[in-house]
Amino acid sequence: MSKKEYGNCFSCDCKIDADIIYCFQCYKKICTERKCLVRQLQSKGISFNEACREVASVNDIDKEDIEFLFE
Repeated sequence: MSKKEYGNCFSCDCKIDADIIYCFQCYKKICTERKCLVRQLQSKGISFNEACREVASVNDIDKEDIEFLFE
């Protein structure tokens, strides 16, 4: 058997499996923050698509990754 490799969470620096970027708690927090940003933009009259595009652009990720949070 191969030895399990570990790394650190990019957000809180806790020890996690080497093949993931964030621990579950940090990932959940990041997703919640991004959803809140989309909702804030929508409350200002911006469409869902445009709000997702804006949040994705700010976070340098694909728009589909933001839309996925609402499924």
